[in-house]
Parts: sequence; C-alpha cells; structure tokens
Amino acid sequence: MKNLNCIQKIFPVLMGLVFMGCDSFLEEKSDGTLVVPGTLADLQALLDNPTYRNNSYCASGEVSADDYVLTREVYHSLAEDLRRMHTWQPDYIFAPTGNNDWLVTYQGIYHCSSVLQFLEGIPRTPANQQTWDNVKGQALALRAFRYLEGVSLWGVAYDEGSANAELGIPLRTNPDFNEPTVRATLSETYQRILVDAKLAASLLPITNINAARPTKAMAYGLLARTYLYMRDYPMAGLYADSCLQLQHRLINYSELDATAALPFPWPLNDEIIFLAIAAPNTMIRTQARVAGEWYERYADNDLRKQVFFAQEPDGTISFKGNYSGLQTIFNGLAVDEMYLIKAECLIRQGMLDEGMDVLNALLITRWKPGEYKPITAENPQGALETVLTERRKELIRRGLRWQDIKRLNQEGAEIVLERVYGDEIFRLPPNDPRYALAIPEDVIALSGIPQNRR
Repeated sequence: MKNLNCIQKIFPVLMGLVFMGCDSFLEEKSDGTLVVPGTLADLQALLDNPTYRNNSYCASGEVSADDYVLTREVYHSLAEDLRRMHTWQPDYIFAPTGNNDWLVTYQGIYHCSSVLQFLEGIPRTPANQQTWDNVKGQALALRAFRYLEGVSLWGVAYDEGSANAELGIPLRTNPDFNEPTVRATLSETYQRILVDAKLAASLLPITNINAARPTKAMAYGLLARTYLYMRDYPMAGLYADSCLQLQHRLINYSELDATAALPFPWPLNDEIIFLAIAAPNTMIRTQARVAGEWYERYADNDLRKQVFFAQEPDGTISFKGNYSGLQTIFNGLAVDEMYLIKAECLIRQGMLDEGMDVLNALLITRWKPGEYKPITAENPQGALETVLTERRKELIRRGLRWQDIKRLNQEGAEIVLERVYGDEIFRLPPNDPRYALAIPEDVIALSGIPQNRR
C-alpha cells in the first residue's frame, strides 16, 4: 500500500511535465522506492482513487453557460480569470497558477493511460480474465469520459462536414513524456472516444460495486452522450436505449424531502449511472442564482420546482438539486438523461408518439401524484421543442447546457447568450469561435500547440 500511495502522489507531479520538455527528468534513474504496480489489485487501487475517478471534473462549461445569473456585486467580486470566462472573453480565462480544467482533465487522462500501460505487463489468463477485463474497461471508460469533457470545452461544435478540418484536443494515449503534444482533429478526437467507449462496453460488467465505478451501462450512456454531441441521433438513441435496458429505475420525486437543503442522498441515488463531480467552483455553488423567468416555467405541480430550487431571504432563487447530494455540480451520467436522449432521438427520427411516451414516462415521476397530464405531439416541431425544453428543465446545472447550446446552434436554434452588468453588455452569438474555450496560455507556451481561433 505504501508503494501505491507513492505512485498516486507522484502522478500529479508527473502530469505537470506533460507539456514540457522532459529529457532531463527522464534521464534520471529511479531511486528504487517507487515500485511499478504489478498486480490487478494494484491497478484497481489506482483506478479507485476518487480524485481521478469521480472528482475534479470540468466546471468551465457551467460557468460559461446560461443556467444561472449573478448580481452585479457578485460579478465584480469575481477573480479576473473567472470574470473573463463568465463574459466569454477570448483569452486568459484560466488562472496561470493552481488547478484548472485543462490540468485536471489531463491528470485524469494520464492516470488512465498509465493504468492501461501497466496492464500490458500483466498477462491475461483464464484465472484472471474477468478482473483483467474489468480493469481495462474501467480505464478506457474513464479516459473516454475525460476526452469527451475536454473536447466539449476546447473543441468547436461537431459537424460531420468539417470535423476533419477542425482541431480537437491532444490524445495522450501513451504516458511517455517523450511523445510530442499535438492536437488531433475534431474527427480523430471523437473517434478516439467512440473506440475507447465501445471497447469498454465489451469489457465492463453489467454491475460493479456501485456507481462510483464504471459499468457496461456507463459505457453505453457515454456513447449515447457522445453520439448526441455528434448529432448522430439514430446512434445516440440506440445507445441510450441499450443503457436503459440495463439501468432504468427513476426516482419518484414525491418520495424526496423537497424542503431539505439537499434533497438527493449523498453520494449515490438510484438514478446515478456514473458518479462524476465537477471541480469546486464557489461562484456556481453559493453565489449563482436562477433567473426568475426560468423558475416560473416550472408548473406548481411540478415537484422539480421545490426539489431543485430554494428561495433566498433576498427573494432570489438558488439551486439545491445537485444529484451529488452535495453543493457541487454533478456532471456524471444518470437515467433521466438517457430518457431525454432517447425521447429526443425518437422525435428527430419521426417517431413522435414513441418519443412522447418516453418523455411522459420520465415526467410523471416528477409531478405530484395524480396531477400529471401526459403530453401529446401535435407536430414534429412542437414535439421537439417540448422535449428540448424538458431536457433543459430536468438537466439544469448538470454541466450539459454549454454543449447543448453548441450543438443546437448547429441545428439552427440561433441561441444568443447575453449578460448585462450596468453599462457593460456582453453577448455571445451563435457559432462564435469563443464557444471553443481558450486553452490556458501557459499550455500553449510550453507545448507549442495552436490556440483556438478567437
């Protein structure tokens, strides 16, 4: 265990060198106290490190999106980098020191790639086959999840016609520091995610000890989310359905204590397919508020109005409905997201009644018993607008809105973001280059990779 603790502690230090020239570091011989993991139990212990498995996911998309508002006083109190990110500035949106989403994303990727490399040194035998496959599947699924988060922030919205020409993110599949850092194309990045997630799905068990570890349903859910971002709706719907075949239980919100400060249990509830919690962000957790006009879109008999929100003493509306059961952003995978992906994809393929049936099966669990009236589809456009509205209402503060805006604007939604603070007005028009966030400037300086268009 001592050796494993040493390895876990050194990973972040090593990660800081990923984008640097590391020849001098690599030339140093090991002091002999850091032992390479040599058993499947060692590798499982590395994967079970919650810092890399369940914590420290990305909050930048939530900061950049429109699921919250700030008072003018709070806005002016923000650190400069956070204020710049909040108002969609073209550069310097990450502090030059300390943790940021780029660092934690690539720490997680490096962690998984290292486990996969160590695994190559352990023979797969009939006696250990199930455990070996499980370890490999977990590492692949976790890495694919990190890649998808990364490309959602630093890549433009996916369009099949331009994906081969647009830049994605670096694909660090090998933890060897000697390999140069290069940005893959957007197409290559998404294909890497699909390859990793599909292989993971073939290796992972149907059940694991809990939703903190990846399962086959997690891999299917990740594929559904990925294909949705790619706007491949038949495949997204197929994998959402495959996920729901394995895990489909919904929480009846009438059984929750809507008056509680945190209505969802910690750390897991019945809908969580995979637990992922965003890196802490005080502004989102404690200072962000919900726009009053959006809050009013929840009907009085819709239990989400009480479960998700609380009225503050000053009359503003705060959000309390984190699926993590904590004051942190849950951006993992959950059953309700799969219902919404399936419903949207059915409707986009012309199966309106089937799509509305799936949506109604979700919504009836969110309303006061006996009060829900099933929604019917009048026409394709109306059905689509309904499911997208319910998607936003259900998945508020789940780290998904930023990428939803990007893909929907590719579909012609013409969503314009705006923030107003006194005389200062900030706007982000559809398909603006700033939807691909600026890569931290220190990463650009160290690695030489190209910055996103500004």
